[in-house]
Amino acid sequence: MSQGSGDDELAVRHQELTKQRAALDRELLSVGRALNAMQPANKLPVELLIKIFSMIQVDNGEYTERWYSVAGVCKYWYEVANNCISLWRRVKLGSSIHLVDVSLARPDVTVEGVRGRLPDFVNNSPALERIRGHIMDNALRHIGKMAMLVEVLVVHDKRPRLSISEDHSEGYGYSNGPEEDDEDSDERGQYMDITTFEGRFTATLEIPVDSEMFPRLQSLTLITAIPSRFVPPPALRTLHLYDCVRMSLTMGAFLTLISQCGALEELSLRRFRPMDDHLPASIERNAPKWIHPIRPVALPEHLRKVSMQDIAPWTARLLEGMALPGRIYLLVAMTGGRDCLPLNRFWDKALHDAFPYSKAHLRPLRRADTVRIELDTAAIRYRIAAHSSNKQRENGAFMATSNNESVHRAKCIPDFLTDICKLFHKAPVTDLTVAVVGTLGKKADENHWATALKSLPRLRCLAVSLRVKTKPGCNDPLIDMLKVLGRPCSDGTEICPKLEALTLHFIDTNHETAMLPSVEDCLKGRAAHGHRVSRLIIALNRLSSKSADEWAAIEESTLERYKSLFQPYVETVCCGDASYFSQAGVKQQ
Repeated sequence: MSQGSGDDELAVRHQELTKQRAALDRELLSVGRALNAMQPANKLPVELLIKIFSMIQVDNGEYTERWYSVAGVCKYWYEVANNCISLWRRVKLGSSIHLVDVSLARPDVTVEGVRGRLPDFVNNSPALERIRGHIMDNALRHIGKMAMLVEVLVVHDKRPRLSISEDHSEGYGYSNGPEEDDEDSDERGQYMDITTFEGRFTATLEIPVDSEMFPRLQSLTLITAIPSRFVPPPALRTLHLYDCVRMSLTMGAFLTLISQCGALEELSLRRFRPMDDHLPASIERNAPKWIHPIRPVALPEHLRKVSMQDIAPWTARLLEGMALPGRIYLLVAMTGGRDCLPLNRFWDKALHDAFPYSKAHLRPLRRADTVRIELDTAAIRYRIAAHSSNKQRENGAFMATSNNESVHRAKCIPDFLTDICKLFHKAPVTDLTVAVVGTLGKKADENHWATALKSLPRLRCLAVSLRVKTKPGCNDPLIDMLKVLGRPCSDGTEICPKLEALTLHFIDTNHETAMLPSVEDCLKGRAAHGHRVSRLIIALNRLSSKSADEWAAIEESTLERYKSLFQPYVETVCCGDASYFSQAGVKQQ
C-alpha cells in the first residue's frame, strides 16, 4: 500500500514538474521573441537579464535539483536569444555559466556530431583520449563565442567527469546558417548540452583557456584544475583557484601567470599549493635564502582584493611582498588545518608586530578616507577596514583579521584608541565607524579619546556603537567620548571641527536614559564653539516581533522626543537602523 501511495505521489510530482517545465519553456520562448524584436538596438541592458532560479530534472525516478547559470552582455543579443534558447532551457540564468554536471556517471560517452553520429567510445580508450581534446576545445570555443560568457567554472574532482554532446531536441537552438545541409536544421537546429563521462584526467585538466575561446571572459573559477594552456583573456577580472594542491605549476610560473592578468581585480586562493611549496621546517627557518631565487613580479595594476584560505606560508609571503606601494588591498587570511600552522603563526605575528601597519605595502592606509573599526572582546576579534574613494574605480580596501586569543587578549578600548591614533595620524579620514562589543577591562579616560579624535581633523561623519559592560571604577566610554567631542582640548585644539553627522547607538532604554544628558552637553558645547553638528542620527534596535506600523509609531514618538531635546543644537534629528553597525561585522543583540 505504501509503495502504491509512493508511486502516486511520484506521478503527481512528475506531472507538476512537467507543467512547470512547459510554463518555463513558454516563458523562455516569449523572452526570446521579445529579444528578437530588439534587433535595431543590438544590445540588451543588464537589467533585463533573465533569472531562472531552479531547474528540476528526473533521473531514474529520483528528483535531483541541478543548478546552472548563464549570463552575458552580448553585442547581438537578438541573435543569441534566438540561437541559445535550447541551451538556456537547461540552465539557471544569472551571472555565470557552469560547464559542469557531475550528477551522472556513465560508463561510456556518446558524441553526436552535426553531420551524423560518431561511434561510441569506451571509457578511457585510446580513441577517446585522442579526440577528447579536440572535442573540448571546439565545443567550449563554440559556446564561448555563442553565449559571450562572462564567467566559467571548471570542476576537476577525484572522479572527474566532463564531456560535450549535441542534442537534437525540439524548440529553438543554434543553427549553422543557410550553408547547413541537414534537412531539419532550419526547424530543429543543433543544441549544445553539457553532459558527463568518466575520464582519467591528471592534475592538469586538459581544457585550454585563452582570449580566443572566451573573448569576454571576466571571471574564472578552477577547482582542483589548472588549464593545459592559459593565456589570460584581456577582460579577466576575477580568478579563483580552489583545492589546487597537487598541481604541476611552480611558484615562479604562478607569479608569472598572475602578472599576465592585466585587468585582474580579485584573486582568491583556497588550499593552494604550488609544486615547490612543500618545504620542511628546516628550510622554512632559512626563508630568505630559499626565497631569493624567486623573482617577484608586479601584481596587476587594478588588483584590489586578495583572499587566501588554507594556503602555504610561502604563497602568502610572496604575494605580500609583491604588493605595490600606493595601493590599498583587501587581504583576507582565513587559515586552518595542520598544514597551515606556519601561516597562522605568520599572520598573527604580522598583525601583532605590524600594528599600526608600518610596513611599506600597508602605508596606503594613511590615505584612506572611510574607516570601519571593530573590537569584539568576547570573541577576541579585532579588525580594521579602510576604504579609499576613487573616481574611476570602486573603493579599494584593506582588511586584516585574526582569531588568535593570545595576541588580542590585552586589547581593550584604550589600546584600541591608541591604535586609531597611530594608524590614521594625519590621514584624510572623513567617515569613521566604531563598533565595540564586550567588557571594558581597562579604564579609558578622556585623554585617550582626545588623542584619537584629535588625529582626525577632517572627520565629517562619526558613527559609534559601544555595547560594553563597564567594571567598577570605569566610566562608560561613550560618556568620555561625548565629553571630548563637546569641547576643545586643553591646548586649544578643536576636536573634529568639520564634523557634520553623528550617529549613536544605545544598548537599551536604560543606557539611552543615562546617555541623553551627555549627548545634550556635547551638542550644546559644539554649538557654543561654532562647530554645530548638522545631523544627529539615533540608531534603533529593530525587533522582528513588531510590525511595520508599530515601528512607524515608535520612530515617530522617538523623533518627537529627540527633537524636543536637541533641536536647538542641531539642524536635523532622525532615526536610523542599528543593522548599519552589524554590516561592519558586529552582531546586534
